[in-house]
Amino acid sequence: MSTSSNASRRRAQKHQNTFAFKTGLYGLTPQQKAVQNLSIEGVCTRCKDVLEWKIKYDKYKPLTVPARCTKCGEKNIKKAYHMLCSGCAGSSDLCPKCGKVPPLKPDESE
Repeated sequence: MSTSSNASRRRAQKHQNTFAFKTGLYGLTPQQKAVQNLSIEGVCTRCKDVLEWKIKYDKYKPLTVPARCTKCGEKNIKKAYHMLCSGCAGSSDLCPKCGKVPPLKPDESE
């Protein structure tokens, strides 16, 4: 029977991370090469960090067919993990991934 919390755990971690993750250790497929060469633009800093992590650790799955925009309802989202198309995100100044208003950078506040 397992305990519900790890507060009483006394032993060390069973599997230690002894080496860093290496993308393409046994060669890259054409799809992996395309994902590695992606440029992440137009999203807020938090979403950019999330997408960079997904690419770095080989968790990014590109879209196979265009997705539907949650604002206009059209099928014109070409990038994975986005919920707003570039037109809707640009016109309403929202992040196309999370749908929130990105914070202003220090040099843009003037």
